[in-house]
Amino acid sequence: MSDFKTKAYTGKDFVNILFERIGKEVDNIVVEIFLDGMKFKTILCEDGDSSLTLQPLAEGYYTYTVTQICGETVKSANGSFTILGDWDKGVALTY
Repeated sequence: MSDFKTKAYTGKDFVNILFERIGKEVDNIVVEIFLDGMKFKTILCEDGDSSLTLQPLAEGYYTYTVTQICGETVKSANGSFTILGDWDKGVALTY
């Protein structure tokens, strides 16, 4: 279950992950990306960020977790997206 809203939009070889901020004074925002179930990348975002764009990405099924730390409160949200290798197949919009 997610503590806040997040959504990912994909293109040919990129993803834009959008997320709600849990407060004005967020200390840390960490995004973890997993490719086919294995940890792929961990990104520490800037304090004011509410989105992250990653490019280029290989074809595959990705999941992600956005974790926000605000004082003693830690909240997280999960999502997934797919990068399609063949542009003719269309663009995957995630949920």
